[in-house]
Amino acid sequence: MLAGGAGAVRIVTDRPLIGLRVLAMVDGERTVTHETGSSVLAAPSMPAVIPRAGWGCDESLMTWPPEFYAIQKLICHHTATQNRDPDPAATIRSIYYYHAVTQAWGDIGYNFLVDEAGRIYEGRYSRPYPAGTYPTGENATGQGVTGAHAYQFNSGTVGIALLGTLTNQDTTAAGRNGIEQMLAWKASMQGIDPKGSNRYTNPVSGVSTTFANIAGHRDVNATECPGGAFYQNLPIVRSDVAAMISGTPSPSPSPTAAPSPTPSPSPKPTPRRSPKPSPSPTPTGGGNN
Repeated sequence: MLAGGAGAVRIVTDRPLIGLRVLAMVDGERTVTHETGSSVLAAPSMPAVIPRAGWGCDESLMTWPPEFYAIQKLICHHTATQNRDPDPAATIRSIYYYHAVTQAWGDIGYNFLVDEAGRIYEGRYSRPYPAGTYPTGENATGQGVTGAHAYQFNSGTVGIALLGTLTNQDTTAAGRNGIEQMLAWKASMQGIDPKGSNRYTNPVSGVSTTFANIAGHRDVNATECPGGAFYQNLPIVRSDVAAMISGTPSPSPSPTAAPSPTPSPSPKPTPRRSPKPSPSPTPTGGGNN
């Protein structure tokens, strides 16, 4: 394949390889070969993601054009909605209406949401995707779309929300598996160390600080999110994600089939326990990016 003026190439495999050889032809005259000295681990596969249409998203409410930046951090949330939710799709529609219309952000703030059965839902709009592919929340070059999930830490991060209130109880085993699958895939594809704490620099405001690469919302804002019960188990989540990336994941529940969308009820805004970011980042002074 033609690579233009590329100075590097990244290869991802969904199964282990004994070895890998990359051959580059330069100017049709010279060849450059790179060969691995050891076996190559398989990257975590992208988990199934239910697209916006799958939860009944009313796209006419979406008024916030997507903006993309390199992904630096993964931030976990809970939605502070009911546990043992009988209709997760309806709950997501309500959150969407609250964020897009009531809060006037123009879209749902989370990049992805995970229900108690472990199903993963597309949140913030990024772009249209070819038929038969799962939405990644990224543009064609792998940059992530900016959401509205963590005040001043929206650009360059991915916000993943577990449905439910996790203050006094943790998510289900299936819910944990769902968020860990998405975290592992994102961390693997973006070269993020799940156990690390690297420096984050807001690509819009330039504000810089250090915190965990897989963080809870309360690590960056004054909030109870993602709930005390889930937050205290974040070290386990990070370890599980690291194991998935290394190719030795812990046993996990079997995937659950996607729910059929139900007719949209009258929106019932869900109160949020976190600061309210504006969807339009400002270039200076920290802003709400």
